[in-house]
Amino acid sequence: MLLARMAATLRPPVRPARSAQQAQLAELINARDGLVRDRTALKNRSKNFTITMPELCTLDGKEAASLAELAPVARQSGQWKGKSFVAAGPMCGRPSSCQR
Repeated sequence: MLLARMAATLRPPVRPARSAQQAQLAELINARDGLVRDRTALKNRSKNFTITMPELCTLDGKEAASLAELAPVARQSGQWKGKSFVAAGPMCGRPSSCQR
């Protein structure tokens, strides 16, 4: 009753309901805002990100990729030559500092 009395007294302007396009646009804007917040948080976190793989500064690109389990390693035996697969572990057979 209080809200009805306030509306009768103040007589606010009547706004039409959102169209389907406006509602979809509002959803996209909210999603974008969330992604921007997430990106900012990740950028802030990356400034302090140094403890996971400290030995990276001592490795070349191939060794670092292998240590991060991102290096393709050919699986070959004798005459058979297989495809390259992403394999884990240090590339040159030497243990990383985290395995010592």
